[in-house]
Amino acid sequence: MFGIGVDDDPAQAREFARSASVSFALLLDPANGQADLGRKELRTLYPTALYDDPARLLRLVRLRLRLGYAVEERTQAQYENARAAKVQAHISRRALGDDLKHIASEPNPSEVVRALEQDGLLALFSPALAGAKLNLAGLAKLEKVRRIFGVTAHQTKHCPAQFRKTPAFGRN
Repeated sequence: MFGIGVDDDPAQAREFARSASVSFALLLDPANGQADLGRKELRTLYPTALYDDPARLLRLVRLRLRLGYAVEERTQAQYENARAAKVQAHISRRALGDDLKHIASEPNPSEVVRALEQDGLLALFSPALAGAKLNLAGLAKLEKVRRIFGVTAHQTKHCPAQFRKTPAFGRN
């Protein structure tokens, strides 16, 4: 099962079994998420999780890279089956937009973009982003500028207009 909290705090992710619930000061972990944490593994809670919400395909890629966790064997098989069934075609535009914002907020967005390209998912956002048109070197330079100046993707909207239009912020 997938759910809320994934992009705010990985420790509170509800999308993977590695999460647990606290109730009355007693730690409840019916999905054995604590063991997943120990193994540094991402696992869906049920076989149709990726079919029920195809945007989970994108989140799985992002979380795998951000946390450095492995994808559990059955979850990987579910991922590959869902991709073969082209479930990604059912990801809503809103979900794609939301995920694009989350990618921009990742510590290393170029790694996520590279992984999405390798998995054939990047073109979902725009065919102009995929294939030979993909400029990973340019994206890496943008990341470097962001790190040097300590600017996050969310902070750019608060910059003066003349700075938002510079190439460092991806707008011309």
